[in-house]
Amino acid sequence: YLICMFVNRLLTAFHSIAICLFLAALDTTIVSTAIPRISSDFHALEQGSWIATVSVAIRPTCYRLTHCR
Repeated sequence: YLICMFVNRLLTAFHSIAICLFLAALDTTIVSTAIPRISSDFHALEQGSWIATVSVAIRPTCYRLTHCR
């Protein structure tokens, strides 16, 4: 019984991490493909690089907040 419980928890943790990694990759893809459209909508083509920079710069902060370290 204990082994089954451990395996279930391990699989749950693995699937949770896999989903988080998938969502992070999806977020990166969405941001990188949406930058030209967002920049053109705001008539700020020269500001498009800031979106990617801020997105990359804020990730370590979010990582720290979610891991409570």
